[in-house]
Amino acid sequence: MDKKVTQSQREGCALSLISLDVDHFKCVNDSFGHATGDGVLMQLVERVAASLRGHDILGGEEFAVLLPATEEYSAASVAERLRLVIANEPFVIDELSIDVTTSLGYGNFCRYLCS
Repeated sequence: MDKKVTQSQREGCALSLISLDVDHFKCVNDSFGHATGDGVLMQLVERVAASLRGHDILGGEEFAVLLPATEEYSAASVAERLRLVIANEPFVIDELSIDVTTSLGYGNFCRYLCS
């Protein structure tokens, strides 16, 4: 991520970030166990990664998605796409079907980095 931030500063191009948190994830772990919770997280990462561009970066303990060369209006579209890809289909872990939703926030940080 540091490399992309430095590149954005150097080139003066857009850089957006999406923060993604799984809603009520503690309830998943408490209700179904940590192994099932881990399965949900693995499937979530697969869904999110499949919805991003090759040069976007997914990382973090909660989740952060770094979107190089992306203006804030485009980050809003990506955030909505991620929300839908997670919420529209239940997560199936060991024959359990679990509905998962997320809370997402986004912003463009170029104006702060490049000024």
